[in-house]
Amino acid sequence: MAKEINREYINWIQNISLEEKLSLKNLSAKKINEGFCYKLSFGTAGVRAKRGFGPSLINKYVIARYTKGYILALFAIYGEKAVKQNGILIFKDNRKDNKYFSTIIFNVAKKMGVKAYLPYNNEIETTPFLSFLIANYSFIGGINLTASHNPPEYSGMKFYDKIGKQIDQKMIDKINYFLERENYDFNLDESNNDLIFLDKKYYQFYINRLLNEIGFDNHFANYNDIKLTFTNHHGASLKIAEKILQKMKVDFYLVDKQKDPDPNFTNSKIPNPQIKSSFNLAIKESNKNNVNLIFATDPDGDRFGVCYRKNGHWKVFSGNEIAVLSLNYLLERADLENNNYFVVRSIVTSNFADFILKDKKVKIYESLTGFKELFAVVKLHQDQKNKCLYVWEESNGSTINMMTKDKDSFQNLILLLEMVKYYQAKNLDLVDVLKSLQAKYGYFVMKQTMHKLNKNFDINKFLDKFIDRKNNQLAGLKITKIIDMRKDNKYFAKQNIIFIYFNDYSFICLRPSGTEPILRIYFNIFDSDSKKAINNYRLLHKYFVDYKF
Repeated sequence: MAKEINREYINWIQNISLEEKLSLKNLSAKKINEGFCYKLSFGTAGVRAKRGFGPSLINKYVIARYTKGYILALFAIYGEKAVKQNGILIFKDNRKDNKYFSTIIFNVAKKMGVKAYLPYNNEIETTPFLSFLIANYSFIGGINLTASHNPPEYSGMKFYDKIGKQIDQKMIDKINYFLERENYDFNLDESNNDLIFLDKKYYQFYINRLLNEIGFDNHFANYNDIKLTFTNHHGASLKIAEKILQKMKVDFYLVDKQKDPDPNFTNSKIPNPQIKSSFNLAIKESNKNNVNLIFATDPDGDRFGVCYRKNGHWKVFSGNEIAVLSLNYLLERADLENNNYFVVRSIVTSNFADFILKDKKVKIYESLTGFKELFAVVKLHQDQKNKCLYVWEESNGSTINMMTKDKDSFQNLILLLEMVKYYQAKNLDLVDVLKSLQAKYGYFVMKQTMHKLNKNFDINKFLDKFIDRKNNQLAGLKITKIIDMRKDNKYFAKQNIIFIYFNDYSFICLRPSGTEPILRIYFNIFDSDSKKAINNYRLLHKYFVDYKF
């Protein structure tokens, strides 16, 4: 065991309970190393790791320490009096131990004099609802216990600022500052006798705002000519989604095997609506009930996916495709004459929508990956004259109305249903509309792959190979431009990211994970000829599939 691991291990062994001590001593050397090899760090959305003993994993001591660091950061930025007066929210999804962890957070906050509110009846609840409440009421922050779409063994924490968006780097730096000066508290208050719960009325406030403000039509009208299968992948979104669908009078079906809040994700081992296989049970349910449309959410209800059956074939729309369809619809119906609209997308997101936006003379702003970055850009540009129409990134997340400052699957559920009804009246469906846009503007292949890196893999040397290419070709395709974001540029801080362009719209993006040994490759391959676009994608995909990482 390395010295630093040994020191931290001894500290835990000396301070945890006898029962925990026995469990920790019985762990294998590999498991001990996994739990004590490093400290957690903030990723794109909070902190996330497997559950287990040690500072490298998620457990009650890590949860308590991060909570204290977060509250101290709130004190430093907003003032202790304001934080204590307004209080914070503590939400959770269906992950194992989240109810218990939320009690730990509540008691840490209570000890620091901060009022903390849990959802009504201590139920599981979603990320967008948390963001909405902070953005529209007096709560000064919030924590959501979730690992989003990660496998069942993972847990994590998302942190929110007083405007309802995920915390920015300034607050992350403050939290890290306090974490460096705070020791672990091994004598935690685990009581749950005086928990404070939200009033039930807030759910109705949110649902009414959604139904009244999303899209263009009356959503209390009858939508029963639309049949929908809905799945929440064992997660937290079912309650609000059901109320929305009932109020819209949609003829909807649930995936019974995935509807209960199961922490083991028994029937949803990949609870990620980006992945085609996550729709398998929903497709079976849809075939049984003669349904052509599926809407899926991830466990914390911010990310969503859409699947549509046409001529017996099920089409799973990518995040980029859903965004193009949604934007095209919004621009078709919005009052562009009397509004100065703009949109915001992340830098790794496809630029397919740019064609439509430029046609309509709508401004496009870019941000770094993650909704905390996207909403920082929204905040920068939105004022009385300029209104944000849509915020999105390729990973199946978007927001239409800025009442929520994070990805909001419920907003997209309502917009999707309105969009389907609108096109039905024109004898069109989602596949038809996407094909018409491709026929008008050109064909895009928009995909993402992930590659595990071995522990000795030098990511910077790997990225350097592409910067130093002398033949200006990759997989036989001519390179027209390379952007190395590891160097300073006028738009963003340094990022461990490289873009390789093959024409004005075709690029691949190489983006290593900041917290895991993973390389993400984003393919955005464009050509006016669909066969050429597909062939070029295949050449590039094969190059990286064959690469020895």
